[in-house]
Amino acid sequence: MRRSLTTILFALSLCMPTFGGQVLVYEVNSTGHFSEQAALALSHNVTTVTTSTTFLTAITNGTAWDLVMVEIADVSMSDDAALLIDSHVSLGGKAILSYARLDSGASDGVLLRSTFQIAAAADLPTTLAVQAVDPTAPIWSTPNLVAPPLPPFASVPWGDWGDSLTPTAAATAVASFPPSPAGVIGDAIVVGNGGNTICNGFVYDIYEPGQMGNLMRNQIAMLLPSAPLPSFVRGDVDSGGSINLQDAIAILNYLFLVPAPPTPPCLEAADIDAGTSINIADVIVLLTYLFQSGPPPAAPFPNCAPTATSINCNSFPACGFP
Repeated sequence: MRRSLTTILFALSLCMPTFGGQVLVYEVNSTGHFSEQAALALSHNVTTVTTSTTFLTAITNGTAWDLVMVEIADVSMSDDAALLIDSHVSLGGKAILSYARLDSGASDGVLLRSTFQIAAAADLPTTLAVQAVDPTAPIWSTPNLVAPPLPPFASVPWGDWGDSLTPTAAATAVASFPPSPAGVIGDAIVVGNGGNTICNGFVYDIYEPGQMGNLMRNQIAMLLPSAPLPSFVRGDVDSGGSINLQDAIAILNYLFLVPAPPTPPCLEAADIDAGTSINIADVIVLLTYLFQSGPPPAAPFPNCAPTATSINCNSFPACGFP
């Protein structure tokens, strides 16, 4: 009997642990869906809502949102939505904002400026390029290369292109707008709340989709760094802390026992020869190593370490995971 890891992982996908973050996207009038697509590209678990009512329901449904992303153009946000975003951030939550009416004197604009540590916001008189304050900052290169300045690429069917931003002393500008004919000089991207928030003073759809997509992925990666892959020891199939005959028996039981026993806690640990499938050859390699001084299991062995495929581990207590 031979079962490929691809087949096994498909069957287990619903019960495997989730390594992506829980991301809530609230978008209105977005053509490129940049927030949603960037979070999905980074393998996060994304819930997208498009109305104030569904946003209020989602943000209060008990989910521990790792990141809230707001991408709203040409319409106002409800006061309740602004209050819940402020509450999320004040409790240490992370958020990325693009809200073209941040300059509004209404309560939503006033509150969101305070939430994202923006001292002032002024309406952009036209579409402007987004240029780097520090071109070496990770927001321009990690995990994707972005080549500032980002010139305006497309028009939008409304006249509000965003706002130039003035950060408070507690926040830092990482991008700015160039001086415009109307004399507007201000910042375009502000990082605040100790690195937990990013405020963008522009409508994403105005800019070249590839560059904007990369910039959004970089912003998400800045707030939600990738979780390290779990470590394991190949050959310690039952994660008992040692490699012995019981591990070979665990593979045989997994391959042939009917009814099938519980799946090994870390499938990669049972793939002794790292051949991308679990089969009788893995048993032979392990027994030869144990009793005939044969070659050891493939790395990682004998110490705990991750591999590119160790996300296939559901659990490996012997290496402290989870």
